Amino acid sequence: MIRSATAGKIIENMEIGHNVLHGQWDWMRDPDIHSTTWEWDFVTPSSAGQHTHNDAHHRGTNVTGLDVDLGYNVLRMDEAEPWEPRHLLNPVINAILARFFEWGIAVYDLELAKVRAGEKPVADLRRDLASVVVKAVRQLAKDSLATPIAAELVSRSGTAWRKVFRLALP
Repeated sequence: MIRSATAGKIIENMEIGHNVLHGQWDWMRDPDIHSTTWEWDFVTPSSAGQHTHNDAHHRGTNVTGLDVDLGYNVLRMDEAEPWEPRHLLNPVINAILARFFEWGIAVYDLELAKVRAGEKPVADLRRDLASVVVKAVRQLAKDSLATPIAAELVSRSGTAWRKVFRLALP
C-alpha cells in the first residue's frame, strides 16, 4: 500500500509538476503554476529538472544513446544497450532507486558523467551542487521537522509527530 504522503508527492510531482515544468499551463499566466516560477516538492531544483528532462530527455525520448533518462546511466533499460555484468545488479539498484528516487534524481541532475567527460565545467557543477544542497536542506526541514510538528500541534496526541516523521523517511 502506498503511504498517503508518498502518493501526494507522486501526484504533485509527476502529474502536476511534470506538466508545469513542460510549460503546459503557461498560457494561463498564473505565477503559481508557471514553468518559470514553479518549484516542486522535490529535492532537485526545478531548473535542473527542466534542463535534464526537457532539454536532454525529450531530444531523443526512449532512444538508446540519445535519451539520457533511459536508465539514468545506471540501469539497462533497452536491449539495444550492450549488456555488461554490472547489469545483473539492476533489480537491486532499482529497489534502492525506488526508495530514494528524489535523491537519486537530484544526483543525476548534477550531470556527473558530463563533468567526467569534460562537457560540463566543474564551476557549473559547484553551482548546481550548491542549489541542490539549499533545496535539500529546505526539503528535510519541511518533511522531517515542520510537517511532524504541525501534525502534533493539530492532533495534540503526543504521538502524531512520530507517525508523520516515519512517513518522511525514505
